[in-house]
This record gives sequence, C-alpha cells and structure tokens, in this order.
Amino acid sequence: MRKIAAIAAIGAMLSIAMGAQLTSAAPPLADPEPPAHDALTPPPASASSRATIADGASDLPPSAFLAGSIAVRLVFVESDGSKEPSTENWSAEQRAGVERQVRAALDWWEARVPNAHASFTLVSQAAATGYEPISHGLAEEHLWASEALDALGFSGSDHFEQAYAADNAIRSQLHTDWATTIFVINSANDPDGRFSDNYFAYAYVGGPFMVFTSDASSYGFERLPVVISHELGHIFGALDQYESANVPCATRGGYLGVASTNSQYNQCGTSEPSIMLDPVKAYPIGAIDSAALGQVGYRDSDGDHIPDPLDTQPTLSATILPPTGPGMRPEVTAHAADQPFPAMQQRSLSINTISRIEYRTNGGDWTPLPQPGGAFDSADETSVVELPLYDGVQQIELRAINRQGIASPIISQAVSIQGIGSEPAYSIESSAYHNTSDISLDLQVQPGTQIRSSNTLSFGDSPWQAAASSYTHALGSHADGQHTIYIALRDAQGYDLPIITRQVMLDHTAPAGSATLAQNQLQIQAEDMISGIDAVQFGLADGSVSEWKAFQTTFIVRSQPTPKMIWLRDRAGNISAPIPVSSEQSLFLPLVIQ
Repeated sequence: MRKIAAIAAIGAMLSIAMGAQLTSAAPPLADPEPPAHDALTPPPASASSRATIADGASDLPPSAFLAGSIAVRLVFVESDGSKEPSTENWSAEQRAGVERQVRAALDWWEARVPNAHASFTLVSQAAATGYEPISHGLAEEHLWASEALDALGFSGSDHFEQAYAADNAIRSQLHTDWATTIFVINSANDPDGRFSDNYFAYAYVGGPFMVFTSDASSYGFERLPVVISHELGHIFGALDQYESANVPCATRGGYLGVASTNSQYNQCGTSEPSIMLDPVKAYPIGAIDSAALGQVGYRDSDGDHIPDPLDTQPTLSATILPPTGPGMRPEVTAHAADQPFPAMQQRSLSINTISRIEYRTNGGDWTPLPQPGGAFDSADETSVVELPLYDGVQQIELRAINRQGIASPIISQAVSIQGIGSEPAYSIESSAYHNTSDISLDLQVQPGTQIRSSNTLSFGDSPWQAAASSYTHALGSHADGQHTIYIALRDAQGYDLPIITRQVMLDHTAPAGSATLAQNQLQIQAEDMISGIDAVQFGLADGSVSEWKAFQTTFIVRSQPTPKMIWLRDRAGNISAPIPVSSEQSLFLPLVIQ
C-alpha cells in the first residue's frame, strides 16, 4: 500500500503544521468547469537532460505510465520582490494545507490503480524568484520557473531542460521508477485565483511538470484535490474529455495509445463519469473511465491482474562452459533483459527490473545464482559465476525472473563433473516469525564448513565465518513483513554449496484488542496485522495470573476469581499491554476459565 513521506532534499524544507487551510480569494462555485486547455505538449528532453534505462542509450521519460514508484517534487514558488513587487507570501500554515491536498490527490490515484502498485513519495521544497508568478501568464512561465529551478540547483538551456533535470535527479536520489514536479503558485491575495491569461491549472502531458494556483480559481482551496487529480492524469498520459477540449474520439493518448472514446467532442458515444471529464463529480466517487485508465497505462489485456506495461517477460541468453578438468566446475555467463510491452506512440520501455537468474539441475528445486557484481537493479543484467555443482552428469536449466515474478524461457544444457565429490548434507532451520531483526538459525553442517548470509544475492561485504550449531543473521532496519535471507555455505574442501533461501516474517508490533465479560462468557476482540494472535493470558481478581492459553475469541468462565485483565501474544512473541476486562453484568455463580 501507499507510503508517502516528506523527505529532506536540496533546498529549504518546509516546517509545517498539518491541518491548516489556505484562505481562498475566489469563492467556489457550485459546479466549476474543468480547467480549460490545460493539457499542454512539452518539448522533448535534450540528450543532456535525459535519463537512461538499462542499455544506457534509450530515453526514459519522466512519467510514461502510472505504475511502480513515483517521486513527486512539490515546489512552493516564493516571490522575493527583487524584480517586481511581491504580493503573495507563503506561510507555514498555507504550505501545510496545500501539501495535505496534494497528498489527498496522490492517495486518490493510488486507489484507482491497485494492480499497478503505484507508490508516491512526496518531497516539499520552497524556491525563490524575483517575479510574482500569479501576475504572469503561460507565455511568461519561463521567468519564474527557470529562477525557481535554478534556486533548487538545476541548470539548463531553458526551464523545460531544468525541469527534466530536476525530475531525473529526484528519481535517481529516491530510486523510483518515475518522477514529476508540481509547482504551486500562491494566489491568496489575487481577486480571481488565476494567472493573467486566465489559466489556474495546467500540466504537460507525460511531464515534466504541472502547475496550479493555491485556490484554483472557482474550485477553491477545499477542492484542490479535484484539480490536482485531474492534472496528474495528464502527467501520466490521460487526455481531456470535456467537449470544449476539442479532443476527437480517435485521438490516442498515453503509453498504450488508447483512443479517447469517452471524449464529449463530436459525441464519441459514451459519457462515463471520469476525472478527465467532470472532475468535480468524479473525484468524490472515485470515477475514471476505461479510456482514461488505459491512457495512464492501467489496462489488462489478458486478464491476469497485471497491467499491460508491467506484463513483460525477460529473455535470457547463456553460455555454459564445461569443467576444464577434474575438480573443476562449469562456469556460466548469463544475460537477462526484460522485454517491454510495445508502446503505440513512443519508444517501448520497461520498468520491470530483473530480480534474479535461477538454475536447477536434474529437475530439482530452482536456486538463485549469486550476483557478485552487485544486487540486480535494472531491466538488463549479466551474471558470470561458477555453478556450485558436485560430481555427476548434471542437466542444467536456467531462467530469469523479473520483479513481477514472470520467468523467461528456459535454457538447458548437460555437463559432466568429476573429482569434487558428493554434495555435503546440511540442515538450516529457523522460526517462521520473529520480533527482532537478529534472526537466529539452527545449523547442522559438516565439520570445517563456513557460512555467510545477506539480504541480497550480492552478499556485499558479508564475511565468511566458521559454522557452528547456531548462527545469527542481522536483517538491519527492515520494516515489518516478509523478508528473504540468502545463506551461503562453503565446504571443508573450499567448494561453495548452492545458495540457500529462507523466508522470515518480521513483526515488531504487539497485538491490541478488547475483552468483555457477559453472561459467563469472556468475549475477546483481537487484532494483529502481521503474524496473527497465538495465545492469551488472564490476570485474575485475586492478583494471580493464568498460564498462556491457545487463543480463541470466546472463553466460558465457570469459577471465581473472575478475570480482570488479559494479555495477548502474537506468533512472533510480542505481548500486548494489559487489556482491562469490561463487565456487562454482575456474576454470582461460581466460575472457571476453560
């Protein structure tokens, strides 16, 4: 699910108090019209401001489709009066209110595209300019935008080049798939909340940025999320649908080139509620039509619950060099590349990184190859490793897996190995649930075995150490949830064994709940979002404490003393704070907890 954080970045970060509202200069109307002529076409990025994908040459636009992780740079443009009078000044309360409304719009879009796993990270910054932006129009956008971006440290031949550079920088800094910039212009003291040419909100289709005034003219501050959500649709390729936008039905938009079949220009035949048609009515009901969804990339042609731009398959090529003599192992050079879902109107690209390259022998379990060059993080990866195999004729199979879990076609080759011996027996066990980041493993290995472990297949600087009957792996600062541990063993002869993987569930959070005693029944409502409730303990009226009992929601109470509080324990071993037992009636019969 969504995780949005305001992160310290270049420039002055905002110290803000959430919940404040911006005073709107323009009273909102009942049903304001959609922003007129707000979908603009940006110039393409020059070579100097382009980001690249894995092959090092292909252009990567800032926001080709709505999926994966997105960095959002929210820029509060502040006039400093150095070139013309400053009529607007941001307060901390104003900035807090706008940021809250932007967050609401980002949340709205995440909820519309659940299978795209969209996750926004919001970075808020202030940037000074000598101009008062609200006093200018679109034709003079470059005056304040260029100065604001320069103040944030981004140079370029024009403000578009600066904006592309800003998007690429924050995408690289936060390791996200996409990025965009949002300029918000203070209009609190402006009579109509519009620029001098009547604009109050607009966006460049596909990025690199969008702009809105702080009260969005007749929309007013409280309906800012409506306007922002509409403009974000443009950022990811969706086109306008209201009649005055003059978008023909056959006009294709977005990465997938989907036709604008819900456009009201020339009556295309449908009039589905949509954020791109009537934002005011669509926003509160979460409405977006299928054409606009397709234009932002949220179309699932084969019904597998993976949006088309993410429904990609890697290819794999590999060379397996047989052992050159006794005691030697085969070496594999494997190259995996994710193949993009074809785009209709732009260059095809994929944000699916290669997760791992796996092998198996003689139809056994799939095992990941090590990643000695560093953990895979792109759509194009190469691994050159020695296969940790032992004596015998081995039918080797290889495949690549992308981050969607989609596998490449399998490559197969037989090799014969001798002079190494049989694979040593070993056993590695661990509890499924843990409430500490230090994961204990129980080992049964041959004498002379060495061990190391890692959170990634690169193993980084993880040192080898002598294996004993127990071993502790440090997950580090990982959040609650499921994690994979990779374990490497080296036998007494110096040969590496196949990598071992173990899944563990990390749960630092204690359970919570309530308990009610009524009609000789103790009813317990309990909640634990990660590992689940395992047991309950009772604190009795005489001060004694019961043994832990297997958890259930109802206990029959048959004798005194009655329970006055309970504790809940989850499967990871976290214990709740004491939970008082509320009583709905007096009990007079002898009672027993059973």
